[in-house]
Amino acid sequence: MREVRRQLEQEGRDQIDENLIFDAYERMRAQEESSVRETRHVRRSRQRRAHHQQAEKPATVVHAAFGQPQPEQTMNIKDLPEIEPFEEMEELD
Repeated sequence: MREVRRQLEQEGRDQIDENLIFDAYERMRAQEESSVRETRHVRRSRQRRAHHQQAEKPATVVHAAFGQPQPEQTMNIKDLPEIEPFEEMEELD
């Protein structure tokens, strides 16, 4: 209650009635909830970034059908298996 009254006086309110007190109290609660949410979001973001930086990065990403190339090796499109078209397409209703 003292904090609400102090807040209203800082806003320059001379006449303080019950409605002003409840309005100021609700504004202060909303600000507090917003700060808690923002703090939680920032803390979780920092934790997520730190965790991702510690994770081991794979040297290369390779599809199992093509084997495991060496990290300095690049794949050529001519090395890929030939893709055969479908013989027949089924109609979906």
